[in-house]
Amino acid sequence: MKRSKVAILTLATVMTIIAVLAGVNLTRHYIKFFKRAINQQAATIGQLNDKVAAIGARLPPIDAQNAQSATLAQFAESIAITNARLAAIDAKIVGQPLDMGESDYRTSPAPVLKSPLPFGGADPRSYKVRTQCDLSDPKRTIVLLALGQSNAANYTGAMVQSTYGGAVMNYYQGRCYVAADPLLGADGNSGSLWTELANRLISTGQADRVMIVPLAVGGSSMIHWQPGGDLYQELGRLIDALEADHISITDTVWVQGEAERYSDSPFYEHAEKYASALKSIIALTRKYGISRFYVSMTSSCSNQAYPSKPTRSIREAQMSVLSTKDQIFSGPDIDGINEYADRFDACHLTLEGASKAIVQLMASIRGAALHESAKR
Repeated sequence: MKRSKVAILTLATVMTIIAVLAGVNLTRHYIKFFKRAINQQAATIGQLNDKVAAIGARLPPIDAQNAQSATLAQFAESIAITNARLAAIDAKIVGQPLDMGESDYRTSPAPVLKSPLPFGGADPRSYKVRTQCDLSDPKRTIVLLALGQSNAANYTGAMVQSTYGGAVMNYYQGRCYVAADPLLGADGNSGSLWTELANRLISTGQADRVMIVPLAVGGSSMIHWQPGGDLYQELGRLIDALEADHISITDTVWVQGEAERYSDSPFYEHAEKYASALKSIIALTRKYGISRFYVSMTSSCSNQAYPSKPTRSIREAQMSVLSTKDQIFSGPDIDGINEYADRFDACHLTLEGASKAIVQLMASIRGAALHESAKR
C-alpha cells in the first residue's frame, strides 16, 4: 500500500515537472511570436511614416494653401454641427416640417407654433433675462416685426445675443426680454437674423433701441399666412396685443417664399395670388398705423453645391407689391445669397450668409428712413 502511494506521488511529481516544462516552452513560443508581430508592426509603421513624409514633402506649406480649402474645411465642420442641431430640432418638432427637401405642407400637418422649442421641456422664458419694454424715445427706437418661415425664425448658423443689454429687446406675450438667440416668438433652436441686425443698427447710429417682435415658423407656406390661415390669425392677435401694450410697429420684414417652390403649391406660377395674399398681410400689420414694410426676395433653397433656380412667379409677386409711395421696400435678396459658405444645407443661412442679408437689410432700412425724411 505504501509502495503504491509512493508510486502515485512520484508519478504526480513527474507529471507536474513535465507540465511546468511544457508551459515554459509554450511561454517562450508566445514570446517569440509576439516579438515577431511587434517587429513586423514596427516595420509597417516605419514604412507608413516614410510614405507620409514623402507626401508631405510634395505638399505646399500650410500658409500657401488655397484659402478656399480652409473655407471648405470650416464649412464641412459647420455642416456636422448643424446636422446635429437639426436632428435635435427635428426630434422635438411635432407636425412641423423644415422648409427643405420634400417635407413640406403637402405631406405634413399644419405647423404648430412654438416659441421657441423649449430646452428639456422647460418654459422657454425661464432662461431669458427680463427687461423693461423701453419706448421712452420713440424717434430713436425701431420696433421690428419679423415674419416668415425658417430664415426669419431661429435657424441660422450662429447664435447671437444683445451687445447693448436691454437696449435690444425681444417682445413676447406682453413682456420684454434682453434679446438672445433663439428668440421668443419664432420656432427653431439656433440663431436668427434679428439680434445681430439690432446690434448693428445701434452700433451704426441708426437707432438707440430696437425691439424685436418675431412671428416665424419654418416650412410655413403662404397657405398658413393668407387670410383665414392659422398664422394670419396668429398675426392678427399679435397686432392687437401690441396695440394693447401701446407699442407701434415701425418696420416689418417679410422672409417667405421657399415653401412655394414646388409645382403643386397653390401659389406656384400664380404671382397674382401670392401678391394678393401678401398685400393682405401688409394691410394687417398696418391695422393701427402705417409702418415701413420690407419684402425679401426669396423663392428657393439653393447654393453652389445644390444649385436651384429661383421660382420666377414668386419673385415677380414679391416685386409687384413694392411701392416707395406706400412705404413697401425691397428687403434682402435671399435667393442671391447662395455661395458655398452662405448656406449650411442649401437653404438655411450660415453666419456669413446671414451677415450678407443683414448688410442688405440695413441699407434698405437706411434708404427707407431717408426717403421718409425727404418727404417731410
